[in-house]
Formats: sequence, C-alpha cells, structure tokens
Amino acid sequence: MAVNSIGNSNFLLAQSIQDLKSQLDTLQTQLSTGKKSTVYSGMGINEGFAIFARAQLSNLSAFTTTMTNINTTIDTTSTALQSFSQIATQVKSAAGSGGTIVTGTGQTVGQQTAVLQLKSMLEMLNTQAGDRYLFSGSAIDTPSVASTDDILNGKGALAGLKLRAEDLQIDVFHDTAVATFTSVATIQSGAETITKRERGTLIFVQHEGSWKIVHEHFSAAE
Repeated sequence: MAVNSIGNSNFLLAQSIQDLKSQLDTLQTQLSTGKKSTVYSGMGINEGFAIFARAQLSNLSAFTTTMTNINTTIDTTSTALQSFSQIATQVKSAAGSGGTIVTGTGQTVGQQTAVLQLKSMLEMLNTQAGDRYLFSGSAIDTPSVASTDDILNGKGALAGLKLRAEDLQIDVFHDTAVATFTSVATIQSGAETITKRERGTLIFVQHEGSWKIVHEHFSAAE
C-alpha cells in the first residue's frame, strides 16, 4: 500500500508540473502575440463576446469601405457634371467668335472646338469608378454612350457616313440672319463612294440673346 501511495503522489505531482508548464507556454504565447488565444474556445466565458465583437468589427469595416466608394462616386460624378457646363460655355464662345473661315481641316474653328469638346463630354459620360460605369444606370458594366468615332463616322452598315457644309455664307440684317450653303453627304458602300449634294438655306431670328432657326429649305444641287 505504501508503494502505491508513493506512486499516486508522484503521478499527481507530475500532472501538476505538466499543467504549470502548459500554463507557462500559454502565457508566453499570449505575451509574444498579444492575443489571449488563437481559437475562440480559449477565450473561456468571453468566447461569445469575442465572436460577436469580431462580427461587428467586420461589419464596420465593410460599412467604411462602402461609404468610401460612395463618396468617391459622388465626387467623380459631380466633377463630370461641372465640366459639362464649362464645355457648353466654351463651345458657345467658339461658335460666336470663331467666324466662318474654313481651315485646312475642312472645318471652322468653332466646328473643331465642338468636335474636341464632344469627345471630352462622351469620355466623361463613360467615366468609370472601379469597374462601374457611373452614367449607365443599372447596366453598370456597359458604357453609357458610343465612342466619338462611332457617332461621327458611323459603325457597321453606317460606317463612312460624313456630312459637311461647303460654300457657307451668312448675311445678317439687324435681328435676322440668312445662311446659305451646299450640304454634301458621302457614304462608303464597299469600294464605291456615294455622294449627295443639296443647296440649303437657313433663316435665323435673334430672340432673348440667342439665334433661333425659324425656317429651312433644301433642294437638290446640280
């Protein structure tokens, strides 16, 4: 019996030493990592709170990311809309001060300015924030408008369609103006270029600071 008693005591002592060693290892891990436990079960009575707190922190992080994305979208959209107003002013100014002289490009200065600003406006309408097109409504993965080249030069069956005005002359009589010109339309059909010419007359009346077309007439040119 005495032998058994000594054996049991030694076993209990060894078990206590093993428990102390395990506790020391746990404390050392906590001190080195700054974490009480690497698993939720090691949190003891705080396990439920730890799981709840982690979920709340994850929700807060997701909310912060969402708000950042929304603010970025609003700022980008606001900048684009402000630019639209500036573009309209620039085009109107160029149209009023550029005159009717056709440059080497076959266009007036006002027309050249309008083309450049149209390109800028279309690019802004196709602005992306991340992988979303801002002005495409629910179709966030689709550009809101076609490209400048497709709009001006056509696409597919309409590719190659061009319109221009030749021999433009404008006469102003007080608050009335008469513009005469030759409208030239060309379209590429395979290897063949089809051209149609018409004489055009537009009559403008000045109203509240701007010119309005009140009459137009076109007839086939010889």
